[in-house]
Amino acid sequence: DSSMIAVATIDGSLSLYPTKGPFVRAKLSNKTAHVKGTETSCLKFSIDGNRILSRGGDDTVKLWDLRNISKPVHSASSLDNVFICTDCWFSPDEKVVMTGTSVKRGSGELVFFDANSFDELYRFSVGESSVSKILWHPKLNQIVVGCSNGIAKVYYSPNLSSRGALLCAAKPRRRQVKNDEIPTGLQQQVINPYSLPMYREQRFLYAKRKKKKVPTATLR
Repeated sequence: DSSMIAVATIDGSLSLYPTKGPFVRAKLSNKTAHVKGTETSCLKFSIDGNRILSRGGDDTVKLWDLRNISKPVHSASSLDNVFICTDCWFSPDEKVVMTGTSVKRGSGELVFFDANSFDELYRFSVGESSVSKILWHPKLNQIVVGCSNGIAKVYYSPNLSSRGALLCAAKPRRRQVKNDEIPTGLQQQVINPYSLPMYREQRFLYAKRKKKKVPTATLR
């Protein structure tokens, strides 16, 4: 509801300030939200503004209730996080929590948890790269993932998603013509119309006319 600003600092604390200020002292604070000396890579509010997700540099993701921030409601660990921009996200209906893993070497993963119990629901690899930024689009019901190798990927369900990537996936691939399917006489033949004698003559006459200078009248 845009009434609070969440801040995570390198000393491991999580603080919330009212958007109208003052910003001298936090309204809510937890000094031990994450391990001291680690960088929290993402904070994400729920739609109702009563809950917040934090993706810690201590390889955890935690769910907090802002009505009692003294301890997390749920927490999951052993989620590699070596980048300071690894995201976490709520599903559009806020029944699922999603985050990514970032590693120095190997494959990053997308991991899904039940928002009420934090039981792991599903995980899959995004390839030989780490998960950097993620977005679960509420209308398209598709997940966009930005990877550390500069590639953006879109994951969708043929049954639950709408439009978006489905518009491209529904189109049949163009059939590629192989060289052996092209007639032998046309494989290496390049036809240039200006190489014909009739065109060369016309171009010569046009260039000759262009070179002629048009006399200019002088005024006295």
